[in-house]
Amino acid sequence: MRQSGPIPADGNLAAFPRGGVAPRDRLTRLVDEYGHGSARRLPQHRNPGLEIVYLRHGHLNWEYEGRRETLPPDSVFFTLPWETHGSSSEFEPGHEWYFAVLRLTGKNLSQPGSFLFPRQLGLSAPDSRSIATHLRNAPRRVWPATPLIRSLFPSLVQELDITGPFHERYVAQLLALLVIELARILSSSNAPSQHVNRASSTINKFLAELESRCEEPWILDSMAAHVGLKRTQFSTLFHHHTGDTPILYLNRLRIEKARRLLVSTQRPITEIAFECGFASSQYFAGVFRALTGKTASAYRRGIR
Repeated sequence: MRQSGPIPADGNLAAFPRGGVAPRDRLTRLVDEYGHGSARRLPQHRNPGLEIVYLRHGHLNWEYEGRRETLPPDSVFFTLPWETHGSSSEFEPGHEWYFAVLRLTGKNLSQPGSFLFPRQLGLSAPDSRSIATHLRNAPRRVWPATPLIRSLFPSLVQELDITGPFHERYVAQLLALLVIELARILSSSNAPSQHVNRASSTINKFLAELESRCEEPWILDSMAAHVGLKRTQFSTLFHHHTGDTPILYLNRLRIEKARRLLVSTQRPITEIAFECGFASSQYFAGVFRALTGKTASAYRRGIR
């Protein structure tokens, strides 16, 4: 029996929070799993097929086979079935992704080697071999998404959620177009670079600064003024780059700092809350539980 769903590196399937689902009916011959949303953290794992992820908003810090990759917004990421991958950070920021795991055929997909796509995908044998070669020889796993990738993934996930006339054929055509477009991206350049305009560059610099100054009494207006952008423009750009509103992202940074202090010191929790920039211990308690799923005291006990 072939493996279905993610294959955890530590054997713990319960650790997976991403909410992927298996397709209905005979589409399981083409798709093992798909989904749309986010995850607090993605444990190290493998997939039984080709996983393709489109990151629409936010950043992710991932690694595959020991190599670290930062997924910027509007990027596409893929892994082959023998490649272990997952979060390199314990706490991932806000983001929005689409993903699908495509079935492959081959003698032993748990080991590096040749593979092909199922014949139901409708690719010719030469095209299937050519695309597989591009995937195996790609110098990296993160690439800028094209306009076609941006439109394909939402359409694919939506179609997988429903049934209708020519449903299976429509999904097969979308999947074939997806892997062809991915191969075209890989063959276009070995050193991809994303266009970054001045406003985006400003946001990136501010994110680095905010991490070291998260305890300061920032509000939305002061953030926007600090980078010289209007409030609405700042909020829109900030959400695209982080997947979060500015205040939620700020709270994530503050909670991350609080986690470090809870582990490394014996200081009272209320004192830590104020040092991290929270105006009250009650607000800190609510944000900490919302972002970690635990109280601060339970988190400290669990770590120790």
